[in-house]
Amino acid sequence: CVIPCLCRSTLVLFHTCHFMLVSFHACVAPRLCCSTLVSFHACVVLCLCRSTLVSFNACVVPRLCCSILAISCLCRSMLV
Repeated sequence: CVIPCLCRSTLVLFHTCHFMLVSFHACVAPRLCCSTLVSFHACVVLCLCRSTLVSFNACVVPRLCCSILAISCLCRSMLV
């Protein structure tokens, strides 16, 4: 999920995404990162939320996600 486009378009980075403390689904699901064309930073925020055990619903709500992580600048870049 560090590189959303590659995460989506090739299987090579599957293990990379998996070991970045993100589930496989978090990396490739269209509504989370890769195929929605959200910014790089937005994808990073989602991955961080997943790795901190925040619920799925919290992760896709930008304000809640970012307030928990205290990264407001990245919150603004999220389009989901």
